[in-house]
Amino acid sequence: MRLLRRGDRDVAIGEIRARLAHMGFTVDCEETNYFDERLDTAVRAFQSARGLTPDGIIGPLTLATLEEALWSLGDRTLSFAPGNLMQGDDVVSLQQRLVTLGFDCGKVDGIFGQRTDSALREFQRSVGLVEDGIAATLTFEAFHRLRKTVSGGRSEKLRQSVVLDAMRTGIANKTFAIDAEIGGHNEELVKLVANKLQGRLTALGATVALTHPLMQPSAASEAERADLCNKIKADLVLSIQCNRESAELVFHFGSEHSGWSHTGQRAAMRIKNAVSQVTDSEFLIAARTWEILRLTKMPSIIINLNGITEDNLKDKGYLENFVTGIATGVSVFFEPVS
Repeated sequence: MRLLRRGDRDVAIGEIRARLAHMGFTVDCEETNYFDERLDTAVRAFQSARGLTPDGIIGPLTLATLEEALWSLGDRTLSFAPGNLMQGDDVVSLQQRLVTLGFDCGKVDGIFGQRTDSALREFQRSVGLVEDGIAATLTFEAFHRLRKTVSGGRSEKLRQSVVLDAMRTGIANKTFAIDAEIGGHNEELVKLVANKLQGRLTALGATVALTHPLMQPSAASEAERADLCNKIKADLVLSIQCNRESAELVFHFGSEHSGWSHTGQRAAMRIKNAVSQVTDSEFLIAARTWEILRLTKMPSIIINLNGITEDNLKDKGYLENFVTGIATGVSVFFEPVS
């Protein structure tokens, strides 16, 4: 589909308007198929709540997220389908319930993958159900019976903390995926920072893999690059970008309607603090659900270069300090538990 934005007229806009109205957003309009100011406001509010760029533009990612948001737990039967993974808010609810009950389904990302399948089968076995990995009526009823026996939402955070403690053995021998987002308005800066960061981390004893060859960048999508990070089993993904319309320095996975990467947030904090200290600049952190953050199985962050100004680049030492700060933050993140 073509991108839809304020001022457009299209039959698809009527369906989008209906979906947003179903979710409680105010989108009334005399002309259903017209993208007016009220719809623009509703789309931006939806995007912000879902951890997307709140630009008011309906593209493939926003449309897919709208479709996922229509599903509530119990609306359909859920199961693991290799090659065509089920996605939706109902999967998020399933994962959240499994995590709260102590079953490890990995990242609460709304994607029914192998770990969600394994966690569901373990839950079914524990409550005496047929261990078929299918979330249907009997499984939903079991969750309903147990809803009053569990409390708190800290299980996911505690589980991630345990995983992080096990990873904190120093930066040497760790594997990092550096994802240089090629094709933006400042591609050369992205490539330069990625190249310098590769050198710093390698010098510290780490193994570094690039999702894009720096000299001959491929046209791989963000989802394809996330899949590559999973295949190489990186310990941390560092995506260097300059395409996001934002001033924040570091992004990690999370939104109010999905899970939250506490390990990714901690890595973002360590990097933000280290970069701020050596550059004497103030940066912010934000949570998003962009594909490189959502589809990777390990902690992943995006380092946004939009905050680097022309004046910064005139200072020959600024970029060196900037990259040093990133490497220092990563080192602190993996620093052994004392």
